[in-house]
Amino acid sequence: MNAAAEAHFGFSREHASGRVIWDLIANPPDGRLRPFLEAAMRGRAPADADVPSDIHPGRWVGLRAFPLKDGLGVNFRDVTERRERERREHEQAERLAELETRLAFLLEVADTLRALADPEAILTAAARLLGEKLGAARAGYAEIAQDDARVVISGDWALDGLPRLAGQAIPFSVFGPEIGPAIRAGGVLALPDVLADPRTAAEGPTLARGRGRALMIAPLVRDGRLEALFFVAAAEPRAWTPEEQALAEDVASRTWSALGRARSQRALRESEARFRAMADSAPSPVWVTGPAGPIEFVNRAFCELAGKPFEALLGDAWLDLMHPDDAPRVARLREDARRELAAYGWEGRFRTGRGEWRWMRASAQPRFDANGVFQGYVGLAMDVTDARRAEERQRLLINELNHRVKNTLATVQSLAHQTFREGVVTRDARRQFTDRLLALSAAHNVLTRENWEGAELSDIVHEAARPYEDPQNARIVMAGLTARLRPPVALAVSMALHELATNAVKYGALSTREGRIRIEWRLAPDRDGPGGDTVELEWRETGGPAVEAPSPARRTGFGSRLLTQGLAAELGAPAEVDYRPEGVVCRLRVPIIREPGIREPGIREPGVREA
Repeated sequence: MNAAAEAHFGFSREHASGRVIWDLIANPPDGRLRPFLEAAMRGRAPADADVPSDIHPGRWVGLRAFPLKDGLGVNFRDVTERRERERREHEQAERLAELETRLAFLLEVADTLRALADPEAILTAAARLLGEKLGAARAGYAEIAQDDARVVISGDWALDGLPRLAGQAIPFSVFGPEIGPAIRAGGVLALPDVLADPRTAAEGPTLARGRGRALMIAPLVRDGRLEALFFVAAAEPRAWTPEEQALAEDVASRTWSALGRARSQRALRESEARFRAMADSAPSPVWVTGPAGPIEFVNRAFCELAGKPFEALLGDAWLDLMHPDDAPRVARLREDARRELAAYGWEGRFRTGRGEWRWMRASAQPRFDANGVFQGYVGLAMDVTDARRAEERQRLLINELNHRVKNTLATVQSLAHQTFREGVVTRDARRQFTDRLLALSAAHNVLTRENWEGAELSDIVHEAARPYEDPQNARIVMAGLTARLRPPVALAVSMALHELATNAVKYGALSTREGRIRIEWRLAPDRDGPGGDTVELEWRETGGPAVEAPSPARRTGFGSRLLTQGLAAELGAPAEVDYRPEGVVCRLRVPIIREPGIREPGIREPGVREA
């Protein structure tokens, strides 16, 4: 027995020599030293063991026994520190293994929920995973109604044979006056037995319905308000461990996040679908760009205008469809606006799918998210080709109107000057002036119907003859080909026909009931070539009084001067007037607008228009 043994047992070697060890020390019934030594003696073989010290409670001794010739040798040492270290290492390993198991489960939950896009599927999957992990009878996710008085179960899982609760709304008061406030305060609430817990004594039977004897609730509180809760129910009473409570709280939080993501993505998809439907129903091109500038979306009208599929118009492909003279300017405007994140607009020519250049007017507005971060542009374009043509046409019309008003005023001034040239305004002079203004007005009416682009010669002849037509006694016959006149020529022909008709009423064929007039026009042979740009119009009177050629002194009236001098400016030549005894014959050479398909002459009765 060495000094260490003396110190451990508390007696000297002399005191112990020749005596049995267990006679020297106390041997409690549950002592481990004596059983170890007896077993070593019987076995006569080396043995090792760590046993609690019977002499120093709380300490551990490492024993090693080996047989001797006439006894048993024993070595021992204090292994308390080693045992404590090993215990701590074991507990740490267990915690690490439990953590690895928990993390693996949470990873499975995260992967499962991440792969799902439907909110209901996410809730069902989360409830199933946690319920199966904890060996529960049911689990589910519930949301608090806006009135704060009801709990709506959004998704759940239950063992086969148990009814599902999804879609049900239950009063929040079912949790009772003590549990309800505890849930609203946040933190996992574990109830080992709702029937035995005094806090749920009154509500226990309701809560236990559907095999929910043991209940665990993980509330989700945001900004001080209870938003939702995750519940797990077991069929039999059980004590929910802290690890299980932490796991339920973690799954609840992950489910909340996954649900929010899924609902946001669903709302985004629905919003995008609504935008696409609205954009595709728009008659004008619409596009959306990303923050970097390239187009990410175009509507159906854009595709139809460009004659290209959706994919072919993404990025900056649209710039290739801009007119080379306009593309650099539009690109500069876009880049300048992007630097300032400002709205911008442009007009330019765009090549359509039919190869036609169309003028487009575009407007683009910047897009920002809820945090004010620039997201790109949304733009709308309108085809303004027709509008630009209309504007150009309007400008030309205004200029033409100014010109025509001046010419008309000059004509009226000339009529007045010629009619009232002696300075005496007689009743007959006023009537002549009025008739001449009406003739000018009739020609204007024809030109107005044709938008002042020209007039049909047949319409001018008909309007000039209409005041003198008699449905009961057709006296004027008109025949001629289809030919269009420029506005100044149409006015000159109208005034000439009016003067001829006025003279016929006074002195010629229209002064008697037997008189007749034939107005006919045909293509005139060009005196210097094949012809084709001039019509020869002939006015021929018959059946009237005998005609005498007026003396030169009498050929000074307005009508005579108009026919012999005034027409030259617009027609290029004066009228040829032949005062034949049987009736006046007047020929006018009328310039026409050359058009294909001029029809040959055809007789038509008074008041009947040519087709």
